[in-house]
Amino acid sequence: MAAPNKKRRSRASRKRKAAGARPKPPQPRSTEQRPVVPAGVPSLKARREEAPKPLWHPWPITELLILVGIVVAVIGLIGGSLPTTIGGLVILGSASTELAYREHFAGYRSHSAMLASAAAVIGITAVAFLGSRIGVSIPPWLLAVAGIATFGGLFVVLRRGFRRRTGLSFRV
Repeated sequence: MAAPNKKRRSRASRKRKAAGARPKPPQPRSTEQRPVVPAGVPSLKARREEAPKPLWHPWPITELLILVGIVVAVIGLIGGSLPTTIGGLVILGSASTELAYREHFAGYRSHSAMLASAAAVIGITAVAFLGSRIGVSIPPWLLAVAGIATFGGLFVVLRRGFRRRTGLSFRV
């Protein structure tokens, strides 16, 4: 019994389609669907064309250095060589930081957290290294407090600078 009902429904819908379905009344257009963005105001979504070009533009040096850093770090991990692993991470970190610096200060994307953390790590490493060279023992908790303070202060300064430059707190 279920089969005849299906046939009736399909015939009825075919008849309606053949006769022409009633057109839906036109929906009024609202201006809320697409907000009008004034000229000069950047959107929250950064377009690929807005990405800043490096000085060595035609050659992908930054991307190659990131790849080399990953490969060297993995080789160091597999081989159990700490200096090779650290060398790969330094290459990877410096190339990534350069890319973040260029994008942040061009207003393309905000990398406040990465730049602040890179500066904090470099500062802590320099202080610990210099302290050990002159024979001063710096407590680890003091290094941690200095790193957190450096990160926090720089993060606020970098975020405010990006907001002043673009009018946005961040872009994706």
